[in-house]
Amino acid sequence: MVLRILTALAGLALFVVAFFVTSVLVATALAAGLLLWSWAWWRSRHAPARHAPGRVIEGEYRIVERK
Repeated sequence: MVLRILTALAGLALFVVAFFVTSVLVATALAAGLLLWSWAWWRSRHAPARHAPGRVIEGEYRIVERK
């Protein structure tokens, strides 16, 4: 009887440890994925825009040399 109780407690403890380790791994994977996604979104948001030649956007300037 005592052996059954100790076995059940050991199984429960093993389950709790496995659940904890799995939850830490899932949380780490989710955090890494969120960081990667936010970095990619940030980089694509601030990518240099390609403007048509001769078009001046507000805040830009161009030095034009005339011969």
